Amino acid sequence: MKDVFNPTTSVFADGGNIRRQTLKHQLADKLAYMMSAGLIRSGDYLPSERELAKTLDVSRETVRGAIQLLASKGLIEVAQGARTKVISGNLGKWKESFGLDVKDFDVTTVSDTRQVIEVAILRSAAMNISQKELDRLSSLIEAQEKMFTDPVGFHISDREFHSVIYSAGKNELLEKIAGDVYSYALDARHTAMGQEGAIERSVREHLAIYRALEHHDPDAAERAVVGHLDSIYKSTMQVLS
Repeated sequence: MKDVFNPTTSVFADGGNIRRQTLKHQLADKLAYMMSAGLIRSGDYLPSERELAKTLDVSRETVRGAIQLLASKGLIEVAQGARTKVISGNLGKWKESFGLDVKDFDVTTVSDTRQVIEVAILRSAAMNISQKELDRLSSLIEAQEKMFTDPVGFHISDREFHSVIYSAGKNELLEKIAGDVYSYALDARHTAMGQEGAIERSVREHLAIYRALEHHDPDAAERAVVGHLDSIYKSTMQVLS
């Protein structure tokens, strides 16, 4: 399996210096970001190395290295023969490296903004998505269909699903902004996904998005993502109200 993360600035870089990341640092950053945003909470158990490697399309060696980095920062607890447990969501100074702070805005504003951005991305992705990216989405959905009782595993897979689509839109600036906006109210969405039928509903919506992309149909892709984002907005509002 080929690891394909792009090198960026690492929150684990010594002294905050910019350097090219190793793959394990990139994965550690991705998981740390989810902890910072509330997508993964203290007390949650991470999926197994095998499951994480499959979901994130990396080798088990990369996963193992990322886990060791997070453990060295006191963010997770690794015990022989036991599941890896998140023990802290406090990233301190590293949290400053994660980009736009959308928490300064209200739910409706962010939801409207996300819809504008993702409609543009989905329409472009419908025209530009590669077969490799479609295969990746199909693989993620197949795995998600077995995660109806695994919110943490689904959250990680869900972010990966949307990240693949953001990349397929072929606009790096929109991809970056979409990633930041995605992080809004993840703690509330964490709670929402724990409700009965919530994950199953999201997977159905993912499938509708995938089918539109597979047929390279921008109009269908727009309808599918608008429906999905409306569902996210409503479930988030129910938790926050």
